[in-house]
This record gives sequence, C-alpha cells and structure tokens, in this order.
Amino acid sequence: MKRHPILPGKPLPGPIPLSAAKRLLIHCEVGGVPDGFDTACWLWKGGKDKDGYGFIKVFGKSCVAHRVAYQLFKGAPPEGITVHHGCFVRNCINPEHLSLLPHTENCGLHAPDADAEPAPF
Repeated sequence: MKRHPILPGKPLPGPIPLSAAKRLLIHCEVGGVPDGFDTACWLWKGGKDKDGYGFIKVFGKSCVAHRVAYQLFKGAPPEGITVHHGCFVRNCINPEHLSLLPHTENCGLHAPDADAEPAPF
C-alpha cells in the first residue's frame, strides 16, 4: 500500500455501509485492558500492513481500520487530522481508545516504553 497509515486522511464520503461495519466488528477480538483505560482493546484481526495497522475495504478503497472505526462510532474526523491510539496498540479499533490529534502532535507521541515488547493481548 502506498499511503502510510498514520498520515492524516480524508473522511469517507458518507456513512459507513452496514456491510463494512459488520466486517469491522467480525474481524476483531477483545484483548487486554491497557494501563490507564477501563475498557479492553478491540484487536483488528483482518489484513494489516508491515507496521501492524489494520486495513479494511470501504467504498472500494483500502482504509485504515481504526479511522473507519472512529468514523463509524464517533463521526467523520476532519480532513488532515490523525486518529490517535491512546492505548498505543496499533491494531486496536476500540473507539474509546481513539482520539483526534493534529499530525505533528501525534508524531511526537510514543508508547510509554517504546522499546518494550508489544502487549501480549
């Protein structure tokens, strides 16, 4: 895929179709609860890129799964704004773990222990 998944993108052109919403939820499983959160990660088990970000086809285009989840549950993010994983789990699509940040701010954030092994969930 040519587009890097963490770059800010454009909102999808309309509501998420029911078929895509079903695929989004069918291809995730509940993981562990990360520090600082009351809810578990929803781990995307569909296709992922080399960095671990999930992808799903919507409107015939490959889209970043966490951005689709954000739009489905919270509404379309503004163009040019990044959907940030507060839990720092790249394949998490739990809308409670997702927030909006300017791209420059999102790039400056790192997992609490960026050198540590990924969480076991």
